[in-house]
Amino acid sequence: MTTTEKYKKDSIESFIQTCYADGQKNNASSFQFDSANDIIYFLSNNADSKQQLIHYIDMKSDNKSPTPLFKYVDPNVPLSIEAQLQRERQRVMDDGITQYSFNKSTQTFIVPIGNNIHQIDSNRQVKEIPGSAYLQTLSSDSKLVAFVSENNIWVTDIGSGVKHQLTFSNGKHVKNGDIGFVYAEEFSRYTGYWWSPKVERDSNGNDVYSIFYIREDETKVREFLVSESNYKGGVTTYKYPLAGDENSVVSCHLIRFHIANNQITINNTDLFDLKSQFPWMEYIVRANFTPDGANVWAQLVDRNQQHLALVLIPLDKFTPTPVPLAVLVEEKSDYWVNVVDLIYFCKKTANQLIWSSESSGYRHLYLISWDPATLTITEKRPITQASASDANWLVHGDKLFVDEDKKFVYFIANKETPLEAHLYVASYAPNNDPTKISRLTKPNFYHSSIEVSDNFTRFVATCSNITTPLQAHVYKLEYNGSNDFPTTSSFFQIVCHQPEPKSAPLKHLVPENFTFKNSHGVTLYGQVIKPENFNPETKYPTVLYVYGGPHVQIVRNQYEWASSRSLYARLGFIVVMIDNMGSTNRGIEFEGKLRCKMGTLEINDQVEGLEYLMNQSKVPIDRNRIAITGWSYGGYLSLMGIAQRPDFFKIAISGAPVTLWESYNTGYTERYMGVPKDNVKGYEISNVSHYIDNFPSEENRLIIIHGLQDENVHFAGTQVLLEQLTTHQKPYILKLLVKERHSIRNMDTRIYIESHNIKHLLKNL
Repeated sequence: MTTTEKYKKDSIESFIQTCYADGQKNNASSFQFDSANDIIYFLSNNADSKQQLIHYIDMKSDNKSPTPLFKYVDPNVPLSIEAQLQRERQRVMDDGITQYSFNKSTQTFIVPIGNNIHQIDSNRQVKEIPGSAYLQTLSSDSKLVAFVSENNIWVTDIGSGVKHQLTFSNGKHVKNGDIGFVYAEEFSRYTGYWWSPKVERDSNGNDVYSIFYIREDETKVREFLVSESNYKGGVTTYKYPLAGDENSVVSCHLIRFHIANNQITINNTDLFDLKSQFPWMEYIVRANFTPDGANVWAQLVDRNQQHLALVLIPLDKFTPTPVPLAVLVEEKSDYWVNVVDLIYFCKKTANQLIWSSESSGYRHLYLISWDPATLTITEKRPITQASASDANWLVHGDKLFVDEDKKFVYFIANKETPLEAHLYVASYAPNNDPTKISRLTKPNFYHSSIEVSDNFTRFVATCSNITTPLQAHVYKLEYNGSNDFPTTSSFFQIVCHQPEPKSAPLKHLVPENFTFKNSHGVTLYGQVIKPENFNPETKYPTVLYVYGGPHVQIVRNQYEWASSRSLYARLGFIVVMIDNMGSTNRGIEFEGKLRCKMGTLEINDQVEGLEYLMNQSKVPIDRNRIAITGWSYGGYLSLMGIAQRPDFFKIAISGAPVTLWESYNTGYTERYMGVPKDNVKGYEISNVSHYIDNFPSEENRLIIIHGLQDENVHFAGTQVLLEQLTTHQKPYILKLLVKERHSIRNMDTRIYIESHNIKHLLKNL
């Protein structure tokens, strides 16, 4: 039965449900190796469960089937508001267990289940630990678990079960160890405290622990009210600084404490205001202890996010009285500094770190050394570097794996093509050749997740390409000589339990990738999904699916599972996606084209890509029947598309759009647009309202969708646009998702809105 026949037989809603069910495959994620016992742990679903749980495979065994670590019981309780918002910030869409901590020395796990903390011991026994599961972390010796509750850091002694409060907030809007919206959403910093890796012993034999934490004072940050989805008129209040507003004020603090006879003794030290030495500082975007526990470090960024410093703070200088601090790295950019997690402080050489930088135009790795006595930099040299023949590749991802004995660093990069991500290895030994690196993963795949074992004999990679669904494989790393890069051999595939299919599998619609040069001579990448039973002699209505903003790449050599894009193609539309100038993984100059003028370049690239396909007769697109759709920044560009080129796009479907940049937060908006008072003209031409007169006057050409609980891109911005559309007599269709935030989580809501959009396109495009 073809898709068209099935659609005629079934309702559009049941067809969409079938498509999503067909694409819901259980896959493994969140891998951790236990190298000593040759076991790999990961999260996955059981065949009969929608809840994720921890599985493991004993790699010594012939049986490589995933086994549940323990019997999981769904607590069936609503998540706390803190946990809900944490999942929003981290884009976690799964249910059940979504994270876990594993201590290899004690063989114990700490797992948040519902709103509570649970320990799984070496005998697989499950024990609930008093305390909140929000931002829970283990001490280095696994005897204590810390968590955040009501703006303060607490610890629970796992042995006794006694909770102790470590910090005492001195204001309703002062967070100790917690994180505000901007840090979590825009800088991907998901905690505000860090354990020391070292546990000391005092003269009385007590274990002394240290926690470094950031206090975030949001007292002067704007309060934003979001109406609750009920008839009682309630509102939820969020601290949310709009572009140009005051940000939270951050400060650094150190706790030392010990517990004896269930009594805690605390010594809390405040660090002097870092602005006394770094007056330009606005944000603390990363922080932690060095591996020896002798220092803490912090990455500082200015308000415009064009100036970054990595500062080392020895514990003996952690005082309220200002003292000079060493700056290990300082960078400035005419565009912006992208904050990433690619930093590694060496454990065996205490005065070395591996740093990633876009100073060359493309992110690469560098070894930085300093004199431990004077803290002055003695060396900075590249570990990776482009050669003349392949200049435009870069390191990305969020992890480095460093073998300090062999002086190898394992990293993710796109050396072969921007459409793929692979695991590579490079040497940082003295006299290394930074252009010499070795790819360890199989070609022609996009590797979305990689984890290397701590003894560097195994790695696991999840990968797919446009024809192959997502898979997880474990590989062996084999060494032929002390100075030679390892080679890779396949070990086994992790085959997760799959649910019984409820219908025959749908035919996979294989995307086709293409490239073209825009009017600036820049090569851009795109992708086309053709309808089932495609006829090259037929002109097809076309849906342009767009994101287009910085930090995101949508065109990759990756499997396309059940999504709105494949739904459109299954119902007779050609679907096109293009990564315009400003998207990620092409270098800072490419991404930086949007600096101070978002929304003014992207649509030109998108239109030129479609024109290329039509002019080259690559794809039979009916140029009179083209729709543009997207979500978030893609929703913004959908509005810009129909407003800037109403002659080209017949219909726009805009989901959760930013409509004016003054209505979005400081961290994101000012990184790309600057502070509003410094870029008045740029904000004006980047706001949708600038083009209000160009919106079409015909009915059924504009759909706007927004979740009323969206605490990220507020509905208030959409309200401003709706008022302007009304004033200018521009018709629109508004779909409100009453209980949804920025991401649609409820499947009934998803089916409802997809059904509405598809029916509208089938009728009007």
